[in-house]
Amino acid sequence: MKLLEHRIVLPSHTGTVTLIPFGCVHADDEGFDEDRFEECLTAIATTPHCYAIGLGDYKSFARTHYRNHIRAYRADEDSQRDMDNLVEAEAHKFYTKYLKRIQGKLWGLAEGNHHWQFQNGTTDTQLLCKLAGVPYLEKGSLHRLAVIRPDGRSIKSFKILVHHGDWGGGAQTIGGDVNSLVARGGAAWDVDVVIAGHTHRKFGYAEPILTLSDHGALKVVERPKAFIRAGCFTKGYLEGCVTYAERRLMKPTTLGYVTLRIEFFRRFDKAKYLAKRQRGKSADAARNAQHPVEYRFGFEQ
Repeated sequence: MKLLEHRIVLPSHTGTVTLIPFGCVHADDEGFDEDRFEECLTAIATTPHCYAIGLGDYKSFARTHYRNHIRAYRADEDSQRDMDNLVEAEAHKFYTKYLKRIQGKLWGLAEGNHHWQFQNGTTDTQLLCKLAGVPYLEKGSLHRLAVIRPDGRSIKSFKILVHHGDWGGGAQTIGGDVNSLVARGGAAWDVDVVIAGHTHRKFGYAEPILTLSDHGALKVVERPKAFIRAGCFTKGYLEGCVTYAERRLMKPTTLGYVTLRIEFFRRFDKAKYLAKRQRGKSADAARNAQHPVEYRFGFEQ
C-alpha cells in the first residue's frame, strides 16, 4: 500500500481546501460523457486550493478475466506488441487531452479493474503516471494531508484512505453500497476520509465520531468522518447500442463526481469574551475572542 503526504499552505488559519476524486471514466466507451468529464477537470484546474485523485478505470480496455486469458496465450508475441503500441499511443492522447492541465494538482492515479498490461508487466495507468509525473497509487493508498499556515504552523492534518473499490459484494442497492463502504473503510481504519469508486454510484456524506480530548480539560470531542463513492463518466444505457450494463440488466450509472470541501473556521467564544472584559479589555478589543480553529466537511454532487 502506498503511503503519501501532501502539504497545503492556506493564506490564514481559515479558508477552504477542496478535493475532487474521479474515476470510472471509461473514455473509450460509447457512453462516455466527455462534457461532464471536462466539467470535472475544469473545476479541478480553476478552483483555488483544489486537488484531485484518480480512482482507476480511465479507459475500459480489458477486465481482469480477459487479461488473464490474454496472458495465458503465448504463441503470438507480435500481436501483443502491436496492441501494446496502440495502447501506449492512446495513453499519450489521454494524458495530453485530459490530465496535462491538472497534473500540478493531481495527487496520483489508482489502478482499477479495467486496464491494459504491457508485455513488460506494467500497465497503462503506470504509463499515465509517468507522463503526468505523479505517484502510481496501486489499488489502495493512504494519504496524510497536512494543512499549514504560511508561517509553517499546522492548522490540521487529515488521514485519507483511497481504494478503487472493487472488493466485491454489497453494491446491488444504495444501502448495501453504503454499508459496504463503511464496513471496509470505517471499522478497521482510523482515518478521516474514505474514498472509493468502482460501483458507478455517487454519494458523499459525513457521520460523527466521538472521542476524548487529547489535552487540556477533559471533554467529549466530536469529529466528522467522510465517506465518498466517486461516481462515473459513462452512461449504462444507450439507444442503438447494447452495453455491458444492459446485458447484465444493471442499474443505471450515476454520472458525475463528488466534491469534498474542507472548511476551516473559528466561532465566537462568549466565555473568552467575558474573561477579557473582566480583565479590563474594551468591548472592541474583546470581540476577537474565538474558539480554536474548527473544520467541517461539505459535499457537492
